[in-house]
Amino acid sequence: WFNHNWGIGLHNDVEIETFIIRNSDNEEIERVNPLVFTIDALYQFGGGFVVTLGPGIELEKEESFYLVRVGIEYEQDITDSFYLLPNFFLDQRLDGYNTWNIGLGVGLRL
Repeated sequence: WFNHNWGIGLHNDVEIETFIIRNSDNEEIERVNPLVFTIDALYQFGGGFVVTLGPGIELEKEESFYLVRVGIEYEQDITDSFYLLPNFFLDQRLDGYNTWNIGLGVGLRL
């Protein structure tokens, strides 16, 4: 965090599922446990709510996609350094397919 409202964060996700998408050429592609990495601008408001926005990449053995993430989290302190973050994200891949994510993160303040 740069100040009380603005920060930058790394989100690293494993999507624990297998699914099929259609790419921009209308071909089916199977996705098996893709990894998603984003670097997000963070804006905190309202006593713990955090809006996130940033670029990223989804890595998977068949094909990788660039994406943009937008979402909202809520920080709940566990200790002075660690906190939990229930979250809700939209990951929009640049080829047109997107995913909605509901998750629970663990944060560390340095």
